[in-house]
Amino acid sequence: MCVHTPGWYRLARWLPALAPFLLSAAPTPDPNPAPDPADNLAGLPLDQLLEIRVESVDAASKRNQLVSEAPSSVTIVDRDQIRKLGYTSLADILRQVRGFYVSNDRNYSYLGARGFSPPGDYNSRVLFLINGQRIADGVTEGTLIGNEFPVDVDLIERVEVVRGPGSAIYGSSALFGVVNVVTRAGAAYGYGQASAEVGSYDTYKGRFTLGHKWDNEVDLLVSGTWLDRGGHPSLYFPEFDHPPESDGVAHWLDREEAQSAYARLAWKGLTLEGGHVDRFKRIPTASFDTVFGAAGTQTDDRKDYLRAGLDRTLENGIQVVANLSYNLSAYDGTYIYEQDLPGGGTGTYPLRDGFRSEWVGGDVLVRRSFLETVTLTAGLEVRDNLHQDQFSAEDRAPYVRQLDDHRHSMQLGPYAEAEWRLHPRLTLSAGLRYDYYEGRANSWNPRLAAVYRPWDSTHLKLLYGTAFRAPNAYELYYGDGDQTQKPSSGLRPEQIRTYEAVWEQDLGPHYKTTLAAFLYEATDLITLTTDPADDLLVYQNTSRTRAIGLEAELEGRWESGLRGRISYAYQQSHDLDTRQPLSNSPRHMVQGSLIVPLYREHLFAGIDGRHLSGRITPRGGLAGGYFEADVTLLAYRWAKGAELSASIYNVFDRRFADPVGTDLRQDSIVQDGRAFRVKLSYSF
Repeated sequence: MCVHTPGWYRLARWLPALAPFLLSAAPTPDPNPAPDPADNLAGLPLDQLLEIRVESVDAASKRNQLVSEAPSSVTIVDRDQIRKLGYTSLADILRQVRGFYVSNDRNYSYLGARGFSPPGDYNSRVLFLINGQRIADGVTEGTLIGNEFPVDVDLIERVEVVRGPGSAIYGSSALFGVVNVVTRAGAAYGYGQASAEVGSYDTYKGRFTLGHKWDNEVDLLVSGTWLDRGGHPSLYFPEFDHPPESDGVAHWLDREEAQSAYARLAWKGLTLEGGHVDRFKRIPTASFDTVFGAAGTQTDDRKDYLRAGLDRTLENGIQVVANLSYNLSAYDGTYIYEQDLPGGGTGTYPLRDGFRSEWVGGDVLVRRSFLETVTLTAGLEVRDNLHQDQFSAEDRAPYVRQLDDHRHSMQLGPYAEAEWRLHPRLTLSAGLRYDYYEGRANSWNPRLAAVYRPWDSTHLKLLYGTAFRAPNAYELYYGDGDQTQKPSSGLRPEQIRTYEAVWEQDLGPHYKTTLAAFLYEATDLITLTTDPADDLLVYQNTSRTRAIGLEAELEGRWESGLRGRISYAYQQSHDLDTRQPLSNSPRHMVQGSLIVPLYREHLFAGIDGRHLSGRITPRGGLAGGYFEADVTLLAYRWAKGAELSASIYNVFDRRFADPVGTDLRQDSIVQDGRAFRVKLSYSF
């Protein structure tokens, strides 16, 4: 019997150890407080606000620095773009970022980066943060980026995309990059905002937000969101078109519901924030050999997290950043299977499948600058996986529990980074982290970078780094009683080594160009495969991958509100053992967006589009290339506090499909055609 100790109680046990530190670093009133940049911006007219670029990033080195000086290739997607281009989820935002793409199997969205996106991966090779805090669960070590993400897209101030290996700072999972979602503050609102939207496929969504910053510097934001989507009334899958048993049509099996909440309280360097999301989705694709067309096959994903943070610069110039966090993730799946009845004939029964992940973590960072030329950073991250529980059971007589696995583990990661401004135009940085995983292999990972500014408008970056991803509890221990999948054994950590050169060039006050070339080699990649000995799915270290790529981007922004971005990415990735191209890896990608002011500052049109070349599926088929475009009209300041937007997605009604994993009988899944959304927001 497993005795479940509440996570909140375990979290409380950490507090006495950190109390002396927190008290000693508690903020004291500053007799000469520095002006808040937000206060300086509040009184500026719209045309001047539009002229100001978001030029800083937090996630590249765990500190705020100019994008041009960060030891990585960075893209920022800000709130202005999110609103005017009609993005509805984090997946929508990331599919427009240079070198990134998203695929969907009608249950989850999967992020691809630089030609790597094995179907069925739960986004565990890019590290996701909310305000700098890791939010991956402790079983799959992944993050869901659709409506399962715990922060509503309307609450996002900006998304920082930091490319390349990030294990030297963040540890496991940052193989291809780090995505940091920075939320809005209460100061961004007068007192609050309410919004309602309606869209295709019986989609309805509502949000209510309260936010304010008081004169005593207390900043509060509280928000809740509700989503109901009826989905497609019928979806056709030719793989199941076998008359007279089936016509290949899944009726009313695409429904989705989600509820989320977020709260943030900040005061003078102290922050307390938390998020919650619960998302339910019916599965129409008959994944894992379930009965096609049967109601009841569905997933329910929940995530809760809480973070207490401190960011304080002491009198001696030492910056101290500390966080204490709690994370609870739960997944419950119901899968309908066929069975033979005792009296003859056939019936169905449900298989219940799921996991519970609960962890507490703490991290402390200390940073000091010397002589304005050297900055030293040292940190320690600790994580206690209280529960890594997985279960699978057939809900029929006799009751069969196929999996009842309970695990717990510890992770520890000290790291250090040094930045040396060797010359006013040349900066060198080096970082190193050691990660200890209880019961699993450990890893050392360095990062080296040189940033050279030959002219004021030019930045050249030479980057090198390694990263790793430890095998997670799902890959190691999951099995469903040899019905479709069995546990793995002896999995090794994935490793990646990346070389990159970046040229960033400002062309006058309005244009910026970026040119990047990269080479990476990944080894011991963990892949869900079919064992030919028993035809069961199993995770194995199966391949080594090498990829080369070239990325080019042009950005423009004008005082009128006109702004645009277009990029091209070429990536050639292949398996070093078989010499075959990787599945779900487009060779060419073109992505672009354009925001056009139609009437002063009251009406804007946003257009974005993407082209992906053909992709090989895991079974050797081909998902053809496609071009897709979306259009949004945004009207605001036409009535006090009111904002109205209307979007058409896949405006040309292109028919295209995404490759999917081997847990589905389909080779690829057709995506949505033309759809619309209308949204009304009111600020008060």
